[in-house]
Amino acid sequence: MPNIIVTGTPRSGTEAFCNLLTKQKYVDYNFNEYFNTIDLIYARDNNSGEFKNNYNKQFEHYTNKGDWNNAWKHLPKYDKETTHYLDWKKVNKTLEFTKKYSLIKSVNDFIEQYTIRWNNLQQIEKSWCIKILYYHYIPDDILNKIKNQTKNIVILFRKNKIDQAISMTISQLISQFHNINYKTQDETFFDYDLFEINLHSIQQEENWVLTNFKGRILYYEDIDFSKSNIKKNKINIPIDIIRCKNIHKNIFGWNWTKEI
Repeated sequence: MPNIIVTGTPRSGTEAFCNLLTKQKYVDYNFNEYFNTIDLIYARDNNSGEFKNNYNKQFEHYTNKGDWNNAWKHLPKYDKETTHYLDWKKVNKTLEFTKKYSLIKSVNDFIEQYTIRWNNLQQIEKSWCIKILYYHYIPDDILNKIKNQTKNIVILFRKNKIDQAISMTISQLISQFHNINYKTQDETFFDYDLFEINLHSIQQEENWVLTNFKGRILYYEDIDFSKSNIKKNKINIPIDIIRCKNIHKNIFGWNWTKEI
């Protein structure tokens, strides 16, 4: 079976799609966001597994740009006894996402992880799929090697960008992305400024995908995800849809929710 790259924009179903590929036996392994090296420097709590929430603004600013050298200068300090990181390790003939109880030694070692992970991935004999997204900040030379040796590329987008930005905003606000029920009657819960930022982000990331990948484009709205283990969040919160539409219209000047 061939290896498959799945790319797209946030909240377009990439994780659920990768899960379907393994469940329906198109590939043997789903290595998901294998090249998202941020887990090596974002500490998690040993008990809950959740990210520690003491990131300073400078650290977040530089990690959101993929500027690892400056991000490293602002690394938050954590209690080694209560935190861990996550890393991909070779286990027998596959790769596993495992806990790592120490911080990687240097920013150069961190950046080198892209090469190390690509070398390890090439040694996997059975077929696999991986997600590649804009915020993984994979160096161009490594990205080109991956694409040159993985001819099967699936691109996932959403037709309705307003719904996509709403989903993106809510998942960021509750720090949960799948399989969650969440309800509130708080009229101030939804962040319309963040919604606007996310509309811009979706456009930027879609442009990045179209610039860097050639493959079959599928749309979230057309895919049956019912057999995937990754389920939509079930959300019940007050949202002013008219306000969201007006924000979108002020940015783009046309209706980006129509079917393509």
